[in-house]
Amino acid sequence: MEDSNDNGDVVIVNENGKINAVNIGTAKIKISASSSDIYAAAECEIIVIVAKRPVNVPVTDPTVYTYTGKEQTYSIASSPYYTIENATHTNAGKYEVSVILNENCMWNDELPIYEFVIHPANPRMMVVPSIEEMVYDPSTTLEEISIIGGTVAGVDGNDLEGEWKWKLAEVVPTVNNGGYAAIFDPQDSNYKEIEITVNVPISKAESLVIIEEGNQFYVKNFTDEDFVLEGITFIGEGSLIYTVADGTTLDGVVKDAESILTVSEEGMVSVHGIGCVKIYVAVSDSENYNASEPQMISVEVRPVDKFFVEGDMEYTYTGKAIKPAFKVYDGLNGELVGKKDYRITYKNNTKAYTFKEGEEGFDASIVINIIYNTIRKWGSH
Repeated sequence: MEDSNDNGDVVIVNENGKINAVNIGTAKIKISASSSDIYAAAECEIIVIVAKRPVNVPVTDPTVYTYTGKEQTYSIASSPYYTIENATHTNAGKYEVSVILNENCMWNDELPIYEFVIHPANPRMMVVPSIEEMVYDPSTTLEEISIIGGTVAGVDGNDLEGEWKWKLAEVVPTVNNGGYAAIFDPQDSNYKEIEITVNVPISKAESLVIIEEGNQFYVKNFTDEDFVLEGITFIGEGSLIYTVADGTTLDGVVKDAESILTVSEEGMVSVHGIGCVKIYVAVSDSENYNASEPQMISVEVRPVDKFFVEGDMEYTYTGKAIKPAFKVYDGLNGELVGKKDYRITYKNNTKAYTFKEGEEGFDASIVINIIYNTIRKWGSH
């Protein structure tokens, strides 16, 4: 028996008739038998088709890789039917591993993308940087404060080069701030940024009261209306505090300061008597400022050569007799005049016409002016 192969690039037939596939393709094998005393000669033809070998697709590697400073290899099952390339790396980054199938093979499924990611490592904080103490300044932000010192190490224990920066550079640091977030940005891309809290020691600034020139001394008459202290500005966060002290008569005799005048929280001055007094103005303590040193304003309240009356001049009509409550003062000394020294005559307006509702001129609250008619002092004024 003999055989012949018309495509030796596809299959090989050995002397025993065994067929070995060597390439994909089609081959014809002719088999013939010579005649014998019993059998006549015979022959036949066989067609052999060699197809590509199906190969299972290798699974992706689920390992999360982080930079270690050493080589790391993406894990894919080995096989004689494909080769693996670009699977070993050291530095952090993203790589695509290639799986190359042999020429005479075919994948039995769609080949995925083998993405090999080595993540940057977290550096280690060795020495926290420190900031020199400074005085609170509302115009200074963290951006203007340098972060000096501090040591950050890599996976091998060696110091890393890099730059410190504030996370929120536009923030104005305050007293008792508790620290602010700072970020170390390493030059080596194999490492992540590291964020820590850095203490920023801030001491309180000094408050200051500023009184414009020409507003440090006031001269008032005893009968003057309440007035506001003007030309006062201040540096600080607290509120202005007014203290009245050092009261004297015009002759220099000690006198209760608040019997001469008082000052409200808003800086409104009310005159109560005649004399000289000092008003001390200061700024209160606050979170970022110490209380200021007080600044002084002098006020002299002078007498007037007349008597004057204090009391309500307007009352609401009630239909009943209204007796106004007046007080009479001596303008020379600011003292109340005893009732035995004067008399007030006035008229009660009990018969004022009341408009009826709906009538022109109606007002639900009719104000009746009570005008004192005569104040007569027995004496020199």
